[in-house]
Amino acid sequence: MLGQNPYRRLVLKIALLVFFAELAVMLVIPEIAGHLQGWRGALLDAFLLISMVGPLVLWRVSAWSTRGASDPAPVRAGWFSGPLPVLGVLAVGVPLSLAFAWALGRQIDRTAQSRFEAIVLNAERSLQDWVYRPIYGMHGARGVFVASDSVSPAEFARYVASRDLPREFPGVGQLGFLVPESERPAPVRWSVRHAEPSLVSGLAPGDPVDDPRLISILRESVERQANRLTPPIDLPLGDGSVRSMLWLVPVYTNGAPCETSEQRWSALAGVLIATFDPGALSAQVTPALGGMATLDVIAGLPDEAPGHFLFGMGESLDGSRAGAPDPTSSTVPFEHETRLEIGGQSWTLRFRSTPAFDAGISRDLPTFVATGGIAITALVAGLLHAMSSGRRRALRLANEMTERVRTLSAVATNTSNAVIITDAEQRITWVNQGFTDITGYTFEECVGRKPGSFLQFEKTDPETRRAIREAIGEGRGFSGEILNRAKDGREYWLGVDIQPVRDDAGTITGFIAVESDLTELKQAKLEAERANEAKSRFLSSMSHEIRTPLNGIIGFAELLQRGADAGDEATRAEWIGIIHGSGEHLLSLLNDVLDLSKLDADKMDIGLAPCNPRSVVADAVLLLRSRADEKGIALTERFDDSVPAAIRSDKTRIRQIVMNLVSNAVKFTKQGGVSVTTS
Repeated sequence: MLGQNPYRRLVLKIALLVFFAELAVMLVIPEIAGHLQGWRGALLDAFLLISMVGPLVLWRVSAWSTRGASDPAPVRAGWFSGPLPVLGVLAVGVPLSLAFAWALGRQIDRTAQSRFEAIVLNAERSLQDWVYRPIYGMHGARGVFVASDSVSPAEFARYVASRDLPREFPGVGQLGFLVPESERPAPVRWSVRHAEPSLVSGLAPGDPVDDPRLISILRESVERQANRLTPPIDLPLGDGSVRSMLWLVPVYTNGAPCETSEQRWSALAGVLIATFDPGALSAQVTPALGGMATLDVIAGLPDEAPGHFLFGMGESLDGSRAGAPDPTSSTVPFEHETRLEIGGQSWTLRFRSTPAFDAGISRDLPTFVATGGIAITALVAGLLHAMSSGRRRALRLANEMTERVRTLSAVATNTSNAVIITDAEQRITWVNQGFTDITGYTFEECVGRKPGSFLQFEKTDPETRRAIREAIGEGRGFSGEILNRAKDGREYWLGVDIQPVRDDAGTITGFIAVESDLTELKQAKLEAERANEAKSRFLSSMSHEIRTPLNGIIGFAELLQRGADAGDEATRAEWIGIIHGSGEHLLSLLNDVLDLSKLDADKMDIGLAPCNPRSVVADAVLLLRSRADEKGIALTERFDDSVPAAIRSDKTRIRQIVMNLVSNAVKFTKQGGVSVTTS
């Protein structure tokens, strides 16, 4: 078989020639130019391959063409005279080029990955070193407390002043000492006894510490006799707060037993704290990255939501990402994510290579190698393709046209859309299976009939019918939507595209209609409109609900700001309680707004729980009393004896109803007063 077809022999010889020549080049280059690496070595490989194979290929092709031209026997259009020779060369040359380029790219990526992992490891070590540095200073402070029965504020201040906090412990703002203010074990209130240096916005002696999260971590630190780092928390300081992370180091009485939890609580002298800003570590860790990677640090695990973003090494002063990749670049940066346990907290470290790191990777080299190999393969394939005869091209064109017609026929037959072909009188001559699936009518049932005579019905839009008749009558196309009825009585929407078919003289010989089922799309659109309407109604209602507690918060806050309490602590506490209650009410309303499942279902869930109706109504009236006072009207409430002290209901909904009614009453009362009676 091989000896009977010289064309096949030529192709196989050229393919084998290229294959063995490339093997020879790969063996020779290490011996003659082993020092050349990267693109220089690839360029030498391509040059040697072309020098060796090019002349031989041209000689073999020229010799074959000469013999073929003198041969009177016609070349048969056999299976091998088609595109197979070209495909054979491409099938051999392209995979070889791509495989070599892929292997080279893999080696480059492995080398770059090793460099990136070394940078990441160095940065992790640097970060841990700087994060734990505050502990060293706190251990020194603990020695002061252990060595003395009582540490005065002056002694504590002298110790802190002896340490250069910004230089020794970057990120530490203050050192302090907490003591429990309630019963042991497990006190629920703590206070600050010492805090140095004194800062306007920092901790101060006597400040209460009653944050539940901080108290929980304090308890864990004392009971486990372990240093702990808190997540970012807001510490209440007088009328304000400060947001920070805290290092906690428990201090026990010297010599006291600390084997059990009870013994540790008994021996506890207090807990040393250090306010810690992790963002200050950015400048300390940046040298370890060397501009080759960026680092984002998040307190918490990636699958926990929400996490606390601590700092990002790739952020510049204007908020842009200095190390962020160029969005127009196709280079994929290296990324690495790891988790560290820092003082009982899980920190997630996310590293990402910078453009400076990526610029040092020779990513273009595999592309150059692949391009060169494919170019050589294409050159050989092009020479073979140029030798094709006109008869082969004609046969190929005829086969392509036949295949195209067959493909179009298969598409029309098997598409899920309905396809209808009619004659010039709009009588059906052919329909596909998609038409039968949509309408329920078979080809035999509808051939010779006009589509509108059995598909359209009383609900079909008359304007659409008229537009179709006018378009067909004028010999032009029509595109639109129409409501039809199937054989089983089912109503369905169609997207219709009707086009005339003309012969060479321009005379209309028929029409082709392609119809797509839009029923599900219409239903989905209708449901979306209903859902949107429900959301609009809900948001309109909630905007009024939210305004009422906000007015209460603003009103009493303004009273406090003006000092209207006249120094009366009871009045001040009462007003702060009202602000707090209004905030809780506002929070419950916002939870409803954010609950999209309630919006989509167009309903509000009722949470039944025991509550005191007298207290709920009184709180709502008290919240609105400041607005009544501003208008100069009275606002009073009265409860009948029949009102129970406890009921099972949703106190949030009751409060909303009362506040809406009383708020409107106060708003529209010009003089006199408003009386709220509960019976």
